[in-house]
Amino acid sequence: MRAAAIVLLAIATLSQVSDRKVMVAPLSFDGSKFTAGINYPWNHYGRDFGGSAWGHAGVSAMQETQRVDADFELMARSGVEMTRWFVFGDARSGIKISADGTPIGLDEHVFADFDAAVKIARAHKIYVVFVLFDFLLLERQSVKDGVTMGGRRDWVVDARQRKALMENVVTPLVQRYGKEPIIAAWEVMNEPEWAMRIRFKTAKHQVRTAEMQVFVTEMVAAIHAVGDRPVTLGSASPGYLKYWRKVGLDLYQYHFYPQLEGRRYPSARDSHMALGLDKPLILGEFPTQGANHTQTVDYLDSALAIGCSGALGWSLRATDKYSNAQNGLTPLKPWSAKHRSSSPTTNVTPNAPVSSPGGVTAPNQPVAADSPRLKSCVILEPPHGYQRQR
Repeated sequence: MRAAAIVLLAIATLSQVSDRKVMVAPLSFDGSKFTAGINYPWNHYGRDFGGSAWGHAGVSAMQETQRVDADFELMARSGVEMTRWFVFGDARSGIKISADGTPIGLDEHVFADFDAAVKIARAHKIYVVFVLFDFLLLERQSVKDGVTMGGRRDWVVDARQRKALMENVVTPLVQRYGKEPIIAAWEVMNEPEWAMRIRFKTAKHQVRTAEMQVFVTEMVAAIHAVGDRPVTLGSASPGYLKYWRKVGLDLYQYHFYPQLEGRRYPSARDSHMALGLDKPLILGEFPTQGANHTQTVDYLDSALAIGCSGALGWSLRATDKYSNAQNGLTPLKPWSAKHRSSSPTTNVTPNAPVSSPGGVTAPNQPVAADSPRLKSCVILEPPHGYQRQR
């Protein structure tokens, strides 16, 4: 297994990922750089791409374009090189749906909104991981002012509707933007485990692990078929990566919230080596405020030390209890400058030095065999409660 890492590059290069050639700028797999950033993760949850009965609040609407551009300008000034941006969320906007619930296409605003988003990201040189769906896609359906949120379990478990989703929604989108250099990766779903029947969860809207694995596998294949950008999935916990080893991902990703894990970050169990991963790994979310708050620089240092290839704080615009934009942004530029010469590795052992391409070594943070416990290690609830807000 060769060393694997994520890197922002100035120009596009080619690399081999599994048996598939992909354009890897800004991603690389040669261990040359660690990427720090922050989750955007939306201007309006689920409404940035497409319209609904609530109207059009997508990125291409003039007022929204100005607001998003200002957000990206702030991120760029703060040293953000990459961000995650949610696209369809719980399917409240952007997707045309037939009377029987089948997705039949993208609405008239989606491409214009994506064009505007890509233009803004290019202008500020911030690479984007576009998160296609959120686990709330499968949540119990709710309707407000004519807008349906969630309730799309059949898109995952029904073969006909899965096929329709990929042919009518995902493929057209990726065909148009699948080779766009500013796109760092496509993410199939944010934290799908919250919609799966694991950890004693048996709600009717949830799906079996095997059903979600089929959905993700088919989504990854559909994206690979028409695009050359890497594909990832935002796993809710390091302990859940085991579900995603054989679904075809190019890049592994986990999220970490100490209050939910029952321990602090990192533990030796969270390292790329301990997890036995065959692809690069990023820490896709970590809290920037909350009880038992750990500083952003500590998360970045820890993620670097245990073989992650990047880390993105939560978040710039979400308003939940884990988000503090100032805490997430302020340390990024000085931290990245300080670590510019350091190189991550996927075979990090506790206290072992990390060797940079220039030969300079930087000692890693000690990684405890078992980090201090905060409460029960059983993850009971998803970390965020923000999405239901209009």
